[in-house]
Amino acid sequence: MSTEPPFRRAMSAFLLPNEPGCNIGVMGSASIEWSAPPGAPGPEVIGTPPVRLRLLFWAFGWRLPRVFDSWVRANIESPRFQHAAVARVWVYGTLGVAMPVLADHLIYFRTRFRASGFIFPVVFLGFLSAYSLSTRAAVRRRTNALVTQGLLGASQPPGRERALRNNTVKLVVPVVILAAVFGVGISVAVARHAKTCPPGASDSTASSVPVDEHLVAPQGYVQQPDSGQGLGPLDIASLTEATAHPGVAADTLRCNGFMTAYARTWTATSGSARGIYIKVVEFQTSAGANNYARIDVVGTGNAPGASRVALPQLPGATEIDSNRPDSSGYHQALVIGSSGRFVFVVQQFSEGDLATSEMIGAAQAEAAAVSTL
Repeated sequence: MSTEPPFRRAMSAFLLPNEPGCNIGVMGSASIEWSAPPGAPGPEVIGTPPVRLRLLFWAFGWRLPRVFDSWVRANIESPRFQHAAVARVWVYGTLGVAMPVLADHLIYFRTRFRASGFIFPVVFLGFLSAYSLSTRAAVRRRTNALVTQGLLGASQPPGRERALRNNTVKLVVPVVILAAVFGVGISVAVARHAKTCPPGASDSTASSVPVDEHLVAPQGYVQQPDSGQGLGPLDIASLTEATAHPGVAADTLRCNGFMTAYARTWTATSGSARGIYIKVVEFQTSAGANNYARIDVVGTGNAPGASRVALPQLPGATEIDSNRPDSSGYHQALVIGSSGRFVFVVQQFSEGDLATSEMIGAAQAEAAAVSTL
């Protein structure tokens, strides 16, 4: 019965199989060498290795049994050996980029696939590919491959244990590196997720207060019916259906502890055609409300052409101006802030110049109203 450890026996069966035309002989009690069967020709006339070993050779620089020396030498000296190096650069590089992307997708639901984020990896891999195709790199790589395969400067065939050890390292090192990259990606994704979702928060459909009763009518404006898209009582689906990324917006609401929301519109009774839209969103905790308000400010303020202005008269709130008319020709500005467990959004739209003082006044009144809840 073999005294070889189970792991090594398994690796032996996979890495150095007893292929037809070769014989594994035990030389003494400590080493195992490759030898040809009695009366058989030497290893130089052995043909092509099986597909499994060929794939391992091209992917990892696998050390093949001595019986395949002629095939190995011919492939190392062929042009495709140089092309295989370029292919490995792109395969390993793609896996390296995919690991943090996968970690981000698994942990942090706000994943964005922006082409700009892949420019540096592509350029870097391009430089590595160009270097791999250079004559200097090719000569060095061929020399190293011949030494690794025992075809250069080796007076005796390599022992089976040594070949196993070398091949195990070739397999383990890439796996360890990719696992490390994935682990770093996980830690980064967890840190990003913690900024989006307060620990322990969850969504609930139950509201503790009648939010609609605490929407304050702006002075000089008349209320419009609570009907139409984005008006009246709002759930997660109705809050996110018009966003650029509804799934991401819904997850953000849920993980911050969304409970309910209500929105209403008023139009001016005099002057230019303008209106004010007020939305109040209730969360389970003040931490969830503050966090969601921060995310909303960042997301809205990053729109093309938009600018953000801090409001000293309304601490914790931010004014965002679009600085350009929308598709209907309306100019828009809004105030986003939070008070306790509530986030309030006060938006003004106008065909002419904006009366931002009216909007800020309405935001101050709304902040005062929800602060009593």
